[in-house]
Amino acid sequence: FRFAKIDFDAIAQLIARSFPAKPWILCLDRTNWQIGKTNVNILVLAVAYKGIAIPILWTFLNKKGNSNTGERI
Repeated sequence: FRFAKIDFDAIAQLIARSFPAKPWILCLDRTNWQIGKTNVNILVLAVAYKGIAIPILWTFLNKKGNSNTGERI
């Protein structure tokens, strides 16, 4: 699986089709974990459904700290 390419857009579309066709509540969240000396910074777009945020798109930010406007668009 090392060289396998994952079609994240297709995964997001599959997840999105699973939700009822009514207005969604979208959540945009950035989290930063430190694993040893390595920072793992992830920006996630999720759909809130029955009290749970289900990620549909995400990206790893190659830096420490907050995301900027360009990264969030």
